Amino acid sequence: MKKQDFMQLLKIAGLSLILFLATCWTGGISFALAATVEGLCFFVFTRYCCEKFRSETLRCWQIALAIIVGSCIIELPLRVNDFAGTLVSASVPIMRVIGIVLGAVCCNRNKVLVLLLCVAAIPICSYFLCDGWFTFWLENFKR
Repeated sequence: MKKQDFMQLLKIAGLSLILFLATCWTGGISFALAATVEGLCFFVFTRYCCEKFRSETLRCWQIALAIIVGSCIIELPLRVNDFAGTLVSASVPIMRVIGIVLGAVCCNRNKVLVLLLCVAAIPICSYFLCDGWFTFWLENFKR
């Protein structure tokens, strides 16, 4: 990997961190809202970054990995430090990663149908994932 590609990946990770900081406040309103907003924002961001930065030496999966690292760099130490306390909101980063993966997939498959299916799948998945996870958390982890 060239130094220029590494610098591009660092720039993408930094922009991903900024996007995370801009969208993380939605978790204070609702976990389903946070999962939907972050999933859609990171989907669009991943698609944009893949279109703009993809080259022969910089692949979509590397870009998606840089976005995942940038978006989790602040959250991961908090989740590791207080794992049980952050389990209730674990569906939000899962949905964020799903949005990033779907953005990378849509960039590789440049078809309108795939794009529409991914955009429709994010809010639907986030609702069912958050609702199911919260129910599971209430039954098994809440004391």
